[in-house]
Amino acid sequence: MEDIVIGSGPAGVSAAWALIKQGRNVTMLDVGEQLEIEKSDLRSRLACVNPEEWQTDDIRSYTYVRRSGKVDGMHPFGSDIMFRDSVEFFEGQNKNPSIGVRPSFAAGGLSNGWGSSILPYRQEDIMDWPASTRELDIHYEALREFMPMAGLADHLMDLFPKLNMSINTALPLSQQAQELLARLELKKERLNQSGIFFGQARQAVNQECRKCNMCLYGCPYGVIYNATQTRDKLNENTAFSYRKGFCITRFEEDENGVRLWARDIHKQKDIEFTTKRIFVACGVLSTAKLLMNSLNYFDKPIYLKDSQHFFLPLLHSWKPGEDLDTEETNSLVQLFVEIIDPDSHDKTVHAQLYTFNDLYQADMRKRFGPFAKLFDPLTKQLSRRLIVAQGFLHSDYSSQIEMRLIRDGARKYLRMNEKENARTKEAISHIRSKLRKLSREAGLVALTQFAHKGIAGSSFHCGSTFPMRDKPSGLDSDTLGRPAGLQRVHVVDASVLPTIPATTITLSVMANAHRIAMESAGLAD
Repeated sequence: MEDIVIGSGPAGVSAAWALIKQGRNVTMLDVGEQLEIEKSDLRSRLACVNPEEWQTDDIRSYTYVRRSGKVDGMHPFGSDIMFRDSVEFFEGQNKNPSIGVRPSFAAGGLSNGWGSSILPYRQEDIMDWPASTRELDIHYEALREFMPMAGLADHLMDLFPKLNMSINTALPLSQQAQELLARLELKKERLNQSGIFFGQARQAVNQECRKCNMCLYGCPYGVIYNATQTRDKLNENTAFSYRKGFCITRFEEDENGVRLWARDIHKQKDIEFTTKRIFVACGVLSTAKLLMNSLNYFDKPIYLKDSQHFFLPLLHSWKPGEDLDTEETNSLVQLFVEIIDPDSHDKTVHAQLYTFNDLYQADMRKRFGPFAKLFDPLTKQLSRRLIVAQGFLHSDYSSQIEMRLIRDGARKYLRMNEKENARTKEAISHIRSKLRKLSREAGLVALTQFAHKGIAGSSFHCGSTFPMRDKPSGLDSDTLGRPAGLQRVHVVDASVLPTIPATTITLSVMANAHRIAMESAGLAD
């Protein structure tokens, strides 16, 4: 029998992979925005040769948008593919500027621009989840069939045993990261006693890294995992088909199956699909809009939980290498720091450390505005000593986003507003103090006056709008991701996570999607 998966991001391909493995036929429906032809051609030109053979004009074109500071948000490959709104999601209404999360209609979804960081959730951080949903171990491992995982067996293995890194597949660290890690190792015992643990980052990257330092602009060689890579593998199976150009607007379920209504965005006409089961992986905003519209849930609030993030710049005291500008390395996150201090904070706090990249000076120049050239010598020297910590909080300590689906005649759009959490400020203050301790031990100076927190949802570590419960009520989901008493509609993206722990979200979303699809495949049609 055929199942329909809606969306081609990490959750969608994970569910489709599990369904195919269980002998199901799968059609994936997707908006499927693609790179512009000129951007695709540019990426292909870079990918066809070694980095030392790249043309200066091509490099300038590839990196211009991100370096120029003319746009906000991620623009992989110099394109707006990540957030191009080809379906007029907000129906002409202005999105609340204080809310950072946005929908993606790109083929591969947000994996087009993610930083590739992967960590499982610690059992201690998901004890309020239904018991059956916490058993993700085999699903983390199952993802290795189609997603590369790079890392090594270091101190973090004790905290995250569910992600086995017994074989060293880690990418080489940058010079600065090597020096920082060596300094931290000397103070390991003292840091651990303070509840501070550290290790090399785990990343969804393969071993063909060319060390071209182009990670933050979009890897031309496809070394960083993108969900389209799995979709392409699925396309080799005759039981799978991929159809793009469709925006699903509504569904209805009955005892025989599910009817879907979709907008063909190219032909500008409505099309109907019928199937036995659907697996919704649209991303938290699109999933919310689809479900609320289908369930006739208008102008009533649902709440999106967020993992609040913040940035703390650090300056290192040791002499920077002379070849930083030409160092052959990667610009992805280098080290992970986990803060576990039950006496003052009952959830794990996660931080990611980034070393030198050429965006640092560009960002400083933007802050100096018309005086940028005057301060160029200073910003150049500071950028070469800068290490940036990006911290994340558990959703228990983060704000929520209230969402309502508003019906205005024929238009239907999401209205979003932040609901602040009184615990956030104190939690961030606590973490900063821990990071300052880590800084002192490692010869870093924490520039706390320049620390800032992201706006609500800007970490894109969001979910829990239709949380899984053992005994669901209202819009809660059961442990198979079926909300509001539905039997044939399974939500598999972050919308069904009961809470959002601080550690990286994508790996666990994929594992849970894989779990739901596997356990659902045996249900009677």
